[in-house]
Amino acid sequence: MRNRSHGVTLVELVVALTVTAVIATFSITLISAPSVTLEASNRRAGLASQAAQSLLYVERDWRSALPNSVRFRNSAGVLAIEYLAVVDSAVLFRDLPAVPAGQRLTLGSTDAQFETLGAFNQIAKPFDSAAMYMALHHTGAAGTNAWSLADVITAPGTRVQIDAGSASGQDRVSLTPATNFTSVGPSRRVYLLSGPVSYLCNPARGTLTRYAGYAIAANQAARDSDGELMAAGATRSTLATGVSNCRLAATANASAAQTTHHLSVTFRSGTDQLLIGISRVGDNAG
Repeated sequence: MRNRSHGVTLVELVVALTVTAVIATFSITLISAPSVTLEASNRRAGLASQAAQSLLYVERDWRSALPNSVRFRNSAGVLAIEYLAVVDSAVLFRDLPAVPAGQRLTLGSTDAQFETLGAFNQIAKPFDSAAMYMALHHTGAAGTNAWSLADVITAPGTRVQIDAGSASGQDRVSLTPATNFTSVGPSRRVYLLSGPVSYLCNPARGTLTRYAGYAIAANQAARDSDGELMAAGATRSTLATGVSNCRLAATANASAAQTTHHLSVTFRSGTDQLLIGISRVGDNAG
């Protein structure tokens, strides 16, 4: 009787290798698909988180903006947004003969001391600083621009002191040297300012950056670049990377005497991108 061979033929070997390759291919696909999906999901979650956190920071900052101080310009593809930041505020007495001279602020002539209706409640008192500014609410009309450092705002280096007034719940404000305030808006609010704040959105670098602690300039063209802001004494913090586009639009509502600013920023990570926007309504409000 002839012994049958127990070896593997070439055909059987090819079939076995083919089946093994098919199984391996499906295994890799089954293993890698969830990994790829998870990676994409994590990337998109990170993109959304960064976008939300950075725009929330801007929104919180905008809430502290002095009315009619938001200004913006686009220079060489970089969007610069600037405003004056409010630390605290109170309300002025009416400039009426019935109000004692020591309590009311006299407009149109230098005044070194006045009191407020209600107190400043965001600062510790007695307060004493020559690094901040005192500004009045203004309507944005000609001659009432806080960026000009005149008429509605104290000059740089003015010593601002705030302590208890002549009656409970009132504060006394002392200014050295005395300041000539010429105009106040209908709300009659007086604001304590920490100074200017800027945001630069630079799509070419993909960054959204915040600057603070620098000297005011009447013209924003002198404060619309990283070099100018840093030379003016700013501190810089990067809020976001992966920024591909920024746009700021302002819409005036004449009937309500309000201006709405809407900022939209596009964030990108790989092939994913996310557009997110915030609005600030009522720039002329007190």
